[in-house]
Amino acid sequence: MIRYYFGSTRYTDKNGKVKYKTFKKDEYPDIGWIKDPKNAYERQVNKKAETLLDQMIEAKNVDLRRGKLGMITEVSKKANMIDDFKNYFQKKYTKKNTISGHISLLSHLTNFAGKLVPYSNVTPQFCKAFLDYLESLEYVRGRLNKNTSKSYFNAFKVFLGEMKQQGKILVYPAEDIKAKGEPHKQKDYLTKQEVQILINTDIRASRSLKPFFLFSCLTGQAHEECRLMTWDMLEEQDGRFYLKAQRQKTGQFYRIPINKQSMKVIGERPKNRRDKRYNKVFPTLKYSHQQNQLLQEWVDKAGILKKVTPHVGRHTFSAMYYKQNKDIGGLMNILNHKDISTTQRYLAGLLGGDYFVDKDVDIPEFEI
Repeated sequence: MIRYYFGSTRYTDKNGKVKYKTFKKDEYPDIGWIKDPKNAYERQVNKKAETLLDQMIEAKNVDLRRGKLGMITEVSKKANMIDDFKNYFQKKYTKKNTISGHISLLSHLTNFAGKLVPYSNVTPQFCKAFLDYLESLEYVRGRLNKNTSKSYFNAFKVFLGEMKQQGKILVYPAEDIKAKGEPHKQKDYLTKQEVQILINTDIRASRSLKPFFLFSCLTGQAHEECRLMTWDMLEEQDGRFYLKAQRQKTGQFYRIPINKQSMKVIGERPKNRRDKRYNKVFPTLKYSHQQNQLLQEWVDKAGILKKVTPHVGRHTFSAMYYKQNKDIGGLMNILNHKDISTTQRYLAGLLGGDYFVDKDVDIPEFEI
């Protein structure tokens, strides 16, 4: 018989007593062992079986040292979880946005626990403390959103599951620890009338903010794409205008038509084309608390009683486009979504019950 010892774990029972649970597994290899040998031949068979068993045990020990048995060795216990996490997401993921999210998670992990975390420290108490840290985290723009902290912690749990499969940890430490996100909120967007009011309302001390926001409302382009947009990305062909760019969130390249009204909003290209300072369409645009405040002040000045962020421009275009065209496929391409289900979820979150208004429910006619 070969007995595997997978280690032990400490726990407290219902009566408050500290106990230890040992994890083990028995294996009975087929080596031809004869129970109660009766003669010299059978004793010789058992001697050969013992030699074979010793060889098998030695081979198992070699596999154990190489980490092939999913059993925890002293080396595994002392291995640095932070190094493994870095190697894990760099090898597993290729999407720019996913990698960026894991880099942020790595930063939070090291800020919380340091750059050296042996697996022997990764207990349920460690996981719960890390979740509490994420949910109470303060940063430059305020407290970390609960949905963001939930996303970070769930990614951490997936990593721990992978490490358990690889034998780095014996017992999955985050089994009963769950992060709570924010209740679902319907996204805000502006009506056609509200966009017209903003067109007619001046904004204080901003060269790029008003044209950016109106351009976003008329094209669906996100803040980051607009911030990086240059005049070279805009093309005219047969009287129609096109934008060719790269979606920063996904890394995907795209070329989409844009309406003539959006070109009126941004005006003409500066004459000094060789000077790089004049190449950006929105040269002073940046994501900052100050510009977000200016945007909200402009909306308040226009008498619009809504909380508006740079993202509302993209939402506004999507709502207007869908309500007028009912073309989910076209909207998917303009927003550069990966698939149509993403656009459907986006619209449901944006329009709520209005998403289903005026949808066709026609079926073949029957004689009833």
